[in-house]
Amino acid sequence: MSFTREISELLKKQARLFKIFTLLGPRQSGKTTLLRTLFLNYIYVSLESPDVLERMISDFRSFFRDIGF
Repeated sequence: MSFTREISELLKKQARLFKIFTLLGPRQSGKTTLLRTLFLNYIYVSLESPDVLERMISDFRSFFRDIGF
């Protein structure tokens, strides 16, 4: 089941202005589903895993290069 989110148009506008943005909210609230629905051809990276987060923090240039950014 899919819902129309009021924030959808704002997210699309922000994506045109910024190369990277973050959507924060409570667990299991549909953030990932919303972003993957709105931005089919975008790179998605979850920083929930401590290993991924640590890698991004310790060497962000290599991290973004490796994910194709």
